[in-house]
Amino acid sequence: MLDEIYSTPFFTNFLKELKEKESLLFEGLWDCPKALMLAYLKGELKKNILVISGGERESKLIDDLAGFSEAALEFPAWEALPGDEVPPSLDTIGERMAHLTHLKKGSTTLVITPLQGALQKVPSIELIESHTRSFKVGEEIPFELIGEELVRIGYERVTLVEDKGQFAIRGGILDCFPISEPNPYRLEFFGDTIEQIKAFDPASQNSTGNAEHITLYPADELTLS
Repeated sequence: MLDEIYSTPFFTNFLKELKEKESLLFEGLWDCPKALMLAYLKGELKKNILVISGGERESKLIDDLAGFSEAALEFPAWEALPGDEVPPSLDTIGERMAHLTHLKKGSTTLVITPLQGALQKVPSIELIESHTRSFKVGEEIPFELIGEELVRIGYERVTLVEDKGQFAIRGGILDCFPISEPNPYRLEFFGDTIEQIKAFDPASQNSTGNAEHITLYPADELTLS
């Protein structure tokens, strides 16, 4: 059905005008036609597309895009202005770092963000990557240096991991709570080799499943920016 819609004169002329002119203005569109046009543009232009939206409109647009089998990255803004010197929440930082890293991979993506999210500075991808740490089963890492490395990328050392951005070391075990994940993870070492990675419930501290690898994005975007 979408192929029939996209072959209509409107979309044929729309693409032609878009390639010939620097800007086009459409007024009076409701959410579903906006999503249809964005899905069409993504497929035809093969480029990343940035959409400035916000609030309830943003959620509706994302839902409508899903109806056209198009996923969108919802890039959040900080809850406070940079001049307020109030750090954003770790949930927000985690989403922003994960999305910026995803964009580096080169696949075309629809990015939806409020105006504030588009105006705020972001760290360079090189800086993000230099402050990102990945762990995978079977990897060998100098165990005695892990604590220093996690502090360097913004994580807080505690005795018991209960919240995002925290880590704890005891014996040959590293507990850490990545800012982009809903659960913390327990890494079991034999010497310097990671033998197991398990997700666990921070309330009960009981294991909830195994993982092959995890990624810890930097937990201090304010300093990086």
